[in-house]
Amino acid sequence: MLFQSRIDRLFPSADTELNKIAATSDIDLKWSPEELTMQIQNTQLNIAQAALPVAEKFNLSLIQSQATDLLLQVGSIELSQVSGHDSSPQLALQLAPDAEILLSSDFYGENVISEEPISGQVSEQSRKRFLRNKKQLPVQKYDAKLTLALKGTTLIQSSGQLEINTNTRQAST
Repeated sequence: MLFQSRIDRLFPSADTELNKIAATSDIDLKWSPEELTMQIQNTQLNIAQAALPVAEKFNLSLIQSQATDLLLQVGSIELSQVSGHDSSPQLALQLAPDAEILLSSDFYGENVISEEPISGQVSEQSRKRFLRNKKQLPVQKYDAKLTLALKGTTLIQSSGQLEINTNTRQAST
C-alpha cells in the first residue's frame, strides 16, 4: 500500500513552523495470532523550511534559526512483534542489510553581537527593547550543512529493556 501526503504549513508547537511538507512510503502489513510484521520501504519526508524556536529557550541573543531542505530517507525497515504464550512480547525494528536512514538539512541562524550581555535574567520587555534596536548592532550569521547516515541497525524492545545494535555509523557536518 502506498501512502502519500502533502501539507502546506504545520505548527507542531507555538514557536515552530514547518512549510511545504511531503511524505511518501510503501507499507506491507502481515499478521497472525503470534506475529505482526510491517515492511516499510522507500520512505521519504521532505520539509522545505522549518522555523525553529529561538531566544527564550536557548540563547536570548539568537534572533533567527531555521532549517531548509530537510530530507529524511529510509530504504527498508521491518517492524515486528512476536508474542508467545510463555514470554512477554518482543518488538523489533530492523533496517535491511543494504538500507540506511539518511537525514540531511541546511541550517541558518543569526545572533546579535553586543557588549551588553543578554542573559536569562533579563526581562522579556528589556530583551524586546534591546532587539528592537538590533539594526544598529552587528549580527553574526551561521550556516551549516548536516548529513547523518545510519546503517546496519536493529532496535529490540523486550521485557522493558531496549537494545540497540549498530554495525556502521557515519556523520558529517
